[in-house]
Amino acid sequence: MVKEVTSLIIDGDILVYEAGSKADGKFYFYPEDEFCTPVKKEMDVWCKLNDQDPALIETHYKPETFNMAKTYLRVRINNLFNFFLHLKTNYKIFLTGKGNFRETLATIKPYKGNRKDVHRPYHLPALRKYMVKEYFAEVIDGEEADDACGYSQTKSSCICSIDKDLNMIPGFHFNWTNNELYKVSEVEALRNFYCQLITGDATDNILGLFGLGAGCALIKQVNLCTDENAMKALVCHAYQQRFGNYANQFITEIGNLLWIRRKPNQTWSL
Repeated sequence: MVKEVTSLIIDGDILVYEAGSKADGKFYFYPEDEFCTPVKKEMDVWCKLNDQDPALIETHYKPETFNMAKTYLRVRINNLFNFFLHLKTNYKIFLTGKGNFRETLATIKPYKGNRKDVHRPYHLPALRKYMVKEYFAEVIDGEEADDACGYSQTKSSCICSIDKDLNMIPGFHFNWTNNELYKVSEVEALRNFYCQLITGDATDNILGLFGLGAGCALIKQVNLCTDENAMKALVCHAYQQRFGNYANQFITEIGNLLWIRRKPNQTWSL
């Protein structure tokens, strides 16, 4: 299947975030006893054994050098290129730039509003610049790198990412964490999208049908559908039951927040 892939479409956002996080020198510190460890589970065990309050655990960072951050990034990219040895230069890397149409679209809950106080890796800005300079990454304004990955996908290209959201785009996909190359069919891609309409996306602060998770009966029903109209009917009925007269408003907004574009400037509609 590797030989069927003729070009790579790479999610640069996750690459730089991974490398930056790895170089962040994150560790957990218990001030009263001055105990520290980079492993959260180890800290939790220590608190339990010493009858200490986990609420007092502090998170600190001691970043490594930028050269180390670059090394982590290069290793990941080189491993990716080594998997696709026949594609030495035929690739595109996308990074999310300024502005995002989803921010103005979201009225129910602020889009990614839950990330305001989340720590960002120290070397992240420098790694983004390095990616543009050394790997010719393209910065995408007004939307997300995911959207550019989505509408750049062709029958023979391969989206490289660990972001499961991109599985709503049909075609080849590559997960660099476990070196898994797989193919998503059109039906599977639609199922993934309609299942997200049910669960929402807590990471991006997107509401779904609250209380319905990945193992619910409705998800199982959608995953048995082989036709988009059947998927749509099931999900719309669930929204109608939950939101009544506001069902169309909710499903349209949430659908557009979740939908990864397959064409430039595309919007999703019932």
